[in-house]
Amino acid sequence: MALFNFDRHFISCVAAATMLAACSPKDNTADQSREIQLAPAPTTQPALNDAAPTTAPAPTKAPKPIPRPTPTPLPGPTRVNPAPARNPTPVPNRGTIAAGSVLSVAPTTRICTNTHKVGDRFTASIQQSVQGTNGAMIPAGSTASMRVTESSRSENSKSNIKLAFVIESIQIGSDNYPVSGNVTQMAALDKVRAQSTTTQAEKIGAGAAIGAIAGQILGKNTKSTVIGATVGAAAGTAVAAGQADYDGCVPVGTPMNVSLDQSVRVRM
Repeated sequence: MALFNFDRHFISCVAAATMLAACSPKDNTADQSREIQLAPAPTTQPALNDAAPTTAPAPTKAPKPIPRPTPTPLPGPTRVNPAPARNPTPVPNRGTIAAGSVLSVAPTTRICTNTHKVGDRFTASIQQSVQGTNGAMIPAGSTASMRVTESSRSENSKSNIKLAFVIESIQIGSDNYPVSGNVTQMAALDKVRAQSTTTQAEKIGAGAAIGAIAGQILGKNTKSTVIGATVGAAAGTAVAAGQADYDGCVPVGTPMNVSLDQSVRVRM
């Protein structure tokens, strides 16, 4: 019922307004002055919309990045560290020439019974190298110091010549090494008549005088005396030869073998 009354009232108002508009003079100016300025609707009023409210889409989440495996670096050239240097085994600086080793030596001067007496020294050259331990060596050309231990000549052609030597030291470069050894082998000695010409003539003259006396006794003439003197001279020469003295000599360069009695340590 209330709604019906509202409609009738609304209709009456609309009719009255229509009649009033028809009766009033058409004055645009008056109409314009009578215009009612309506306040603008607040802009904050939300507009009506029959559509169902839409829900704002939820913010899309960024996809979670897929972890990538860390690339394994390619192996480079393998570096081998050199092994630490080891201290080398010390090399011995000396070696041993064993006892019994034989040295071949040759005197550098002529050695005779009338020039070298017991205790005299002379030098000899080592002819061949001698090897020892640890590479030690007595090289050829080294110098040996020798000493005379026996020296005697042949008296009246009845005794033997005697010459004997020992080795006392060896010099290798600037080093001198005391050694001990004996000469075990040597070439034949040279025999040199030791009698003077005067002594020999006296012996021959004595033989001749004896022969002359014998000739005079036997022949009692000059011819017998000459024959006796000749026979006596020959006998005197034979007597002189039988009573001669001889010296023995070792020529320069004559090889002699020396055997070491004791070992010797020499520098490499």
